[in-house]
Amino acid sequence: MTKTMFKKILVVEDDRKTLSSLYTLLMQHGYEVQTLTEAEYIFQEVTAFNPHLILLGALSHGSNGAMICAALKSAPLTSKIPVISVLGSKQSLVKLYENADCSPDDFIMKPINAQVLLNKIEYRFIAN
Repeated sequence: MTKTMFKKILVVEDDRKTLSSLYTLLMQHGYEVQTLTEAEYIFQEVTAFNPHLILLGALSHGSNGAMICAALKSAPLTSKIPVISVLGSKQSLVKLYENADCSPDDFIMKPINAQVLLNKIEYRFIAN
């Protein structure tokens, strides 16, 4: 049994290429992974899947990653779940989160360095 066994990660990303890459990477490292391309279903998915961590893309199709993050962090059901934001640039980090009521627990920039992401995930599991 690996150290990641039974750790569940919900990946919310509307870019299918990024979503597929993240899914493959996380599965290969022993995580149980659920993916979601539409953030409007995030609370239903969290209830059904009960993730230990959420990877949240910036999102562009009618949703905003910062608004979703704020909703997750303000809801009792999801407030303790670590959120790692997946962003295209530092400018998008500032743009998305400068006026948000929430900031993610951590973030990672695209192109994603697999080892950096895995380290950030493990750190979040240790910290929580």
